[in-house]
Amino acid sequence: MLTVEAASTDYLASLQARHVPVATVKADAGDVRRFAAGVPSKLGAVDAAAIRAFLDGEQDRSPATRRRRHGTLCSFFRWLVQQELIDLNLVASASARTASSRTRGLESWGLPDA
Repeated sequence: MLTVEAASTDYLASLQARHVPVATVKADAGDVRRFAAGVPSKLGAVDAAAIRAFLDGEQDRSPATRRRRHGTLCSFFRWLVQQELIDLNLVASASARTASSRTRGLESWGLPDA
């Protein structure tokens, strides 16, 4: 079974092979390594709940950092599907909950859901 760390190394190598800007590769490397450290080590054991927990744990970061990390995970999981290492892009299902949690904040202001 492939590990998240090995998959992330392959993903980063694919970015370099596509001549993605160095700054993007560097940012993505930090993001996927942080993700790999916070989820189960086996890629098959990572589920939407683990991704959601990782994203929820980033609430102390700036909005820009959270958006970048979410974007990195979207790209990483899209790449995993393209490489046929996983069947389903799990970030998409985790993102649906993240979007709904943003609108929950409106309720505390007495505003209707969007």
